[in-house]
This record gives sequence, C-alpha cells and structure tokens, in this order.
Amino acid sequence: MDKKIGEEPPSNSTDLDGWRQAIADERLNTLRLETIAAAFQDLGARDTDVWNALAKHLSDSIIRMLRGRVGFNHPNKGEDIILVSVP
Repeated sequence: MDKKIGEEPPSNSTDLDGWRQAIADERLNTLRLETIAAAFQDLGARDTDVWNALAKHLSDSIIRMLRGRVGFNHPNKGEDIILVSVP
C-alpha cells in the first residue's frame, strides 16, 4: 500500500538519527513539508549530509509546486520566473 503525505509519523525535528533513517528509507515524500522545514531549521548544519538532503527535498518540492503554477507560455518556458532571483 502506498503511503500518503502525513501518514507516517514524523521524527522529532531535533532527532538527527531519526532523520538519517527517514532519508535512508526514502520516506521524505511521506512527510509534510512543514515537518521537514522544521527539522532543517532545528538540526542546522550538525550533519551536512542530512541538512543537504532536507534542503534538496524542500527545494525540489517548491520547484514542482511552482512549475505547476507557471505556464510554459512565458519566455524561456517560465524558467526565469521560477529559477532566477532578483538582486
């Protein structure tokens, strides 16, 4: 049975070993983005591999959300709107 988002109880946001296990088990897709963001903030750079995995998951998720809302009818197929930051 496929797990739905929020179905798996998340690790405490400060439980480094729990987050390592969630990443190793590829369970990040089953957790709410708010839970992952809290862990990213609370864990900080204590373990850069965990921190990077959480950051990549958050970034990929946000880009997927934006891609669903920004049409391909814009110049550069909307990539500039999503990926380019304004100084």
